[in-house]
Amino acid sequence: MSEHCCIRQTSEKKAITTEMVFLRAIAFIVILAGASLSQAKCFDIYILTGQSNSLGTTELEGTASAPGTHPADVHTAFYWSNVAPSSSDPNNITLYGDSAGSLTKLIMQQGDGVNPNFWGPEFGFSRKLFEAGRSNVLVIKVSRGGGGNRHWLPTTGHMTNHLLKQIDIALASIRNSGDTFKIKGLMYLQGESNNDDEAALADTRLQTLVDCVQSHINADYPGTATSMYTVVGELASSKAGATRVKTTALQNSLARGKSKVGFCETNDLPLKSDAIHFGRDAKLEIGRRFADAFISREWVENPLLIAGYSANQGVASPHPVAQGFSQKGNVTGVVMEGIADSGTLAWRIRSDNQRGNTEYRRTLTPIEFQRMLARGWKFKVRTKVLSGSGSVCWSITKSSDPGWSIANSGIEIGFHFTRINDAELEVRIGGNKPAINLVVGSADQYHSFELRGKRLSNQIDLYIDGQLRRDEINLQKISEVSSSADALVFSCGSKDDVASEVYWNEVSIFVLD
Repeated sequence: MSEHCCIRQTSEKKAITTEMVFLRAIAFIVILAGASLSQAKCFDIYILTGQSNSLGTTELEGTASAPGTHPADVHTAFYWSNVAPSSSDPNNITLYGDSAGSLTKLIMQQGDGVNPNFWGPEFGFSRKLFEAGRSNVLVIKVSRGGGGNRHWLPTTGHMTNHLLKQIDIALASIRNSGDTFKIKGLMYLQGESNNDDEAALADTRLQTLVDCVQSHINADYPGTATSMYTVVGELASSKAGATRVKTTALQNSLARGKSKVGFCETNDLPLKSDAIHFGRDAKLEIGRRFADAFISREWVENPLLIAGYSANQGVASPHPVAQGFSQKGNVTGVVMEGIADSGTLAWRIRSDNQRGNTEYRRTLTPIEFQRMLARGWKFKVRTKVLSGSGSVCWSITKSSDPGWSIANSGIEIGFHFTRINDAELEVRIGGNKPAINLVVGSADQYHSFELRGKRLSNQIDLYIDGQLRRDEINLQKISEVSSSADALVFSCGSKDDVASEVYWNEVSIFVLD
């Protein structure tokens, strides 16, 4: 942090020339400026709040209650102020303990009674981020020992008031030290103590809290919380009773309906003998899952292009060959050109040929497939079908399979688009699988289609125009058997007596960097 130097004058002054004073002052300023530049940081800030499983009880864990050690612990900045359940007045807060208004390294927090210490998801979370190469991480933790979601209401809820106050202190400390920050996320683990009324409002109250935190921070530090993402942890014993079932369902529903909210499942993790609190290993795993959710979100927002074509490259209708694709099947009766379609740039392929068509192919490598599996991937297509049909897919041979368990010689994963009933777009995800028909008139518009593959998994989600349409699809169930080489391919179809004309705005595969 900033260094301060105090120059004291004594009664025994030495004669110093004006020039010497000037030179020394300049030297001091240069040294101080250099120190400030070398020490300046930009923190990625994550805020953790909720009730006892967010706080992290250690009762009933005996000697195995500590989180152990990890290199991330000394490299993660930490600020906390944990609230005792006796608190209810927004103006009179009783604390379990706090970090005395300062940033520290990641440590267990003061306990109470049967809990010698408290620590929650912050340990597994910070360690997973550290292992993923994230640096300058700060966790602000303001959790409570139990209580329903009314405590997190603006103005009347003492937890929201205390949370905002502690955020203000932590952020002021960062700025006063000459550092900067971005609010990357909010982690929320609460719901076991909700009564019937609180459970029925679990989604709206959570959204109110998110909006309150974001707007409060942006008011003092404009733009720093604009990209804040929220991850909701599934409460313990989520199926034990109507209020917990309701709370879980509404929190999950909120996450599915909001692009900046995610839901983290925990119901597969064991509870301690009290049947309400997570133990050491479960707390570490919940933290890791929180981190995975944020890492996955960063991939969605800032993906790394592996291969693809985009017409929006700053020049008029760039050619696919210029973006790494080779042209295959050069047959007669096919038109290929860049166009500006009512302001939308696209690559036009029209085929009047009844025996074959032209495709654009970009070879993929085993290393690229390995990155897709390890990091997760997104296959994005934006297209418009004027007549006939078009196809787009990526294919992989069994010899290049990094772990998707490909049973056949190879498979293709992609979309088949067909214009039917004059103005309706039919979409199939691979082969003869059941079709999804968009509304009448849909074929006259551009639509975005995405398959998002989960890291280290065969599970895929389907998005159409940014909306989740199907989730947890097994990769094997949406693929076609193929003997094609490893490649990303797009083309229009060819069929007797039917001309195909397709406009391609984007065809891309992304992975997390």
